This record gives sequence, structure tokens and C-alpha cells, in this order.
Amino acid sequence: MKARTVLITGGAEGLGNDLSQVLAQKDYNIIVLDRLDPGSLEQEFRDKLSEYIQLDLADLESVTGFIKGYIENSIIVIDVLIINAFSRIFKSFQDFTDFEIVNFTHASFLNQVLIANSLLKKMLENEYGRIITISSKSGIQGYSSGSLYCSLKSAWITFHESLERELSVSKRDVSITTICPDSFSDTTGNKLKHYDFITGKIKRIVLSALKNQDSAIYFPVTFKTRLFLSWQMVKKILRIW
Repeated sequence: MKARTVLITGGAEGLGNDLSQVLAQKDYNIIVLDRLDPGSLEQEFRDKLSEYIQLDLADLESVTGFIKGYIENSIIVIDVLIINAFSRIFKSFQDFTDFEIVNFTHASFLNQVLIANSLLKKMLENEYGRIITISSKSGIQGYSSGSLYCSLKSAWITFHESLERELSVSKRDVSITTICPDSFSDTTGNKLKHYDFITGKIKRIVLSALKNQDSAIYFPVTFKTRLFLSWQMVKKILRIW
């Protein structure tokens, strides 16, 4: 079987970088989509990639150009999309400017939905495809200063629930997996003490999703967070009643 090709958004640093390197070691062809200047990346990392594409996901014109030129009119078959790029701006909602809200929403959700839409059509034609979205446990329970962050992470969970139903009747080997991890870095990007534990779980879920047609939502979280989320769900159910 030919090596599968994986497109990872936000794959130049953090979790995206980790996933890029792990999958490259497993002989997947890796295409990274990121806004960072390729000259700022380590050469050793770039050598592991099949291609690096510098793209600002907040720029609608650039994203639609990428879709038209690279996805729709290219001979390259992208088998897997990992939606990982996400803006990290934490502050009170009233402190956001209109420009920041638009950019945040475009980069973290809207423009990546456009990429997913274009690629899904190709995947269904080829009768194989995987869409993996990196959401967050904060998509279940919002918190102060995370109004935009939490709401858009929640949007990816709802996106999964709807698309999963559509794919279940398509009779093709195409599936969606969503991962809602515990926080593994602080707001400035510094690693938390359980970074390896959480990211290790994420990597195992991704590798499993690539091999198996298993549309599911996973919560790789610590035991403390599991208890917290369970209690939040109980409170929401009680509100319904």
C-alpha cells in the first residue's frame, strides 16, 4: 500500500509539531500548513516533511486560494486532515476588538471548515479519508477569559456530531475523530507537568484513528478533570429536568 498523505494545520510548533514528527517516523507523507516563516523552523524538522506551506489561516482570500490551487486542482491526494491550528487569546470578551473576533473565528474555525469541506469531497470520491479535529475539554465547560476559545472548541465537537451521522451512511471508509484533551500547556505555551501524559494519549488516539474507521470523541484527561467534567454534565442534565 502506498504511504498515506497527512495534512496538519498548525503543524510547525507545539502539539502539531509533535504529531508531524511521530507520523513522519511512521512513514506517512506529512504536509504542514502554518503561518510561521519556514526559515524559523529547524532544518531537521523540515527535512522530515513532504512539504511545508506557509499560510495565514485568518486570511480568507489566502485560504480559498489554497483550496482552489492546491486541493481542487492538484494531483496530490490528501488522505488525512488533522485540524490542529487554533488561536490562543485569553481575555474578557468585552476587551476583544471586532478585528480580533473576526480573525479568531476565521483562523480557528471558519477557514478550516472550508478546507475540511473541500477535502471531504475528495475523500468520498477516493473512498478513504480521515478527519481528525483537536478540540478541548473546555468545549464542554466554558471558563472566564475563554469566551471565544471555549465556544469555538465547542463548535468542533458539534461539527463532529453532525458529520459523523452523515458519514455513517456513506458506505465509504471515511471517518471523523475528535480529541478533547485536558490542558497541557499554559496560556503562554509553557508545558504543564502532565504534558507527556496527555500528548502521549493524543498520539495513540491519532495513530489508531488512521488505521481504524472509528468515528468517536475522545477525552484524554487527568482523573481530576474527569471528575470535574462528570459533575458539570450532571449539573446540565439537572437543569434540563
